[in-house]
This record gives sequence, structure tokens and C-alpha cells, in this order.
Amino acid sequence: MRRLGDLHSIATYQRTATFRIHEPIVLPGIFQTEAYIRQMLRFWYVFLDAPDDADATVAMKAERTAIALTPAKRIVVVLGEQALRTRRGTSAEHADQLKHLLSLMRLPFVSVGVIPANAQRYAIATTGFWIFDNNAVALETPTAAVKVTRPQEIALYVAMFDELQAEAVYGREARRLIADVLADL
Repeated sequence: MRRLGDLHSIATYQRTATFRIHEPIVLPGIFQTEAYIRQMLRFWYVFLDAPDDADATVAMKAERTAIALTPAKRIVVVLGEQALRTRRGTSAEHADQLKHLLSLMRLPFVSVGVIPANAQRYAIATTGFWIFDNNAVALETPTAAVKVTRPQEIALYVAMFDELQAEAVYGREARRLIADVLADL
């Protein structure tokens, strides 16, 4: 599974100043707890009939996270409400994941918006994507990793991200959505 992380390499994380991330149904890797990561990996190992390299993958993701979550970087994320509600693991593990997300939202270099499930939607982005500065866009499908590098295509993803940001709620409203999910656990 580490090979899937090659698109999100340590070198890319080191040279990226601003990460713009849209994830409609999962939490971004740099926000995931170890339990969340392991639950995600369990599915993919079986589904892809891949050898279990969970310990190495968790270590690699921890290194990338440490590089990304520093004050020298800017992390701007737009989540779909479903990303908050999709439970990986036990209710307690999911609660820990959401509490971890809340703690990351307090960092001054992290911005997290959530598009409420009942919001009037205009933008159509069914697949998550990551924009690394204005240099590349990364998307992952169940069987492939896609890296977009053509400037005109990157500009379209930036425009899409701007549209998604306009549909999201931030601050107190975003934290309330997370608190509502925690209350339902």
C-alpha cells in the first residue's frame, strides 16, 4: 500500500507551502488518527489483495503529516459533511478521530470548512482532490492515482475549490456540525 503514497511523496510535502484539499466522504490523510488509517487500510488490503504493510504505511503517513502540519505551511480543507459521519472503526475510535479534527482546527495555519449535507449545492465535485500550491493536483481512485500538472487544468481545480469553499461553513458552524456527529455516537 505504500506505493499508493508515492503520489503524496515526502518531497512533495516538503516543497508545498499551501495544501488545498477537498474530501467529500473521507477525512484527509494528514488529519487521520492511526486507528482511522488502519481501518481504511484493512479494507484496501482485502479489496486489492495487497500485502499488509500497515506499519510502514502508518509510519510514512505520520512523517508526511509532521511535515505538513507546521506553521510554515497553510492547510485549507473543504469537507463534505459525510466525511464527518462516515465511521471508521468503533464509535469510540470515531469520536477520537473527530476530537482530533477539532484540535487541528484550532491551529492558526489550518482552515477547515464543512459543506452541510442539507446545503443548497451548485458545485459538482464527487471525487476528492488535493492541490499542491499551483503546481499539481492529486486524485485517487480505487485502482489508480492521477496527477494533474497542466496549468490550465490546475486552474480549473483551483476554481472548483473556490466554489466548494463558498458552499462550506466555517468556525463555530463547522464545529457545531462535528459536535452533532459526536452527540450521535
